[in-house]
Amino acid sequence: ATIQAPVQFDIPTVSVTYYEDGNRIRVGGCRGTATIVWESGKPGMMEITLMGLHDGETTTQMLATTTANEATPPVFFGASFTIDHTFHPLISNYSVDLGRETAKRSDVEKASGYGFTASFARAITGSLDAEAVHESIFAFIGKAKDAVPIAIRGSYGTGGTGNAFDMLAPAVQFNIAPGDRD
Repeated sequence: ATIQAPVQFDIPTVSVTYYEDGNRIRVGGCRGTATIVWESGKPGMMEITLMGLHDGETTTQMLATTTANEATPPVFFGASFTIDHTFHPLISNYSVDLGRETAKRSDVEKASGYGFTASFARAITGSLDAEAVHESIFAFIGKAKDAVPIAIRGSYGTGGTGNAFDMLAPAVQFNIAPGDRD
């Protein structure tokens, strides 16, 4: 017998419809992962990777009219960023990878051979490009060496919906890598 790790089934799914070469293609039951990157002076960017099941294809005209959201996204300036609730590091960028894995699950009763898309193996990671400071100012190396969980919080942007961002990671463990920012 094979023992398999638990799979979380209650994560909501999305359906995606896209147009390609005169065909409207629908993919249902999509689950996936995302990576979010913030760089100084640029809007935050999110890359989403989804996996789902083909749910139909029709030949159709392209959309006659479309409208775009014309809100100007905030750039990563004037941010509030803290580590361990008190230290304000000098940073140029940071990123978060949600680290979800997805797979199509077999179902012999379905014509496609697949029943749904499962999401599992969450392994959240991140990266932070902080200016090095003396250990007496903030003990990056000591906290990393002792695997002390610390909080990271970042927020920026003002205005209405879609123009502000707030991120809190309440218990992060650092892994220090040498680098040169300049």
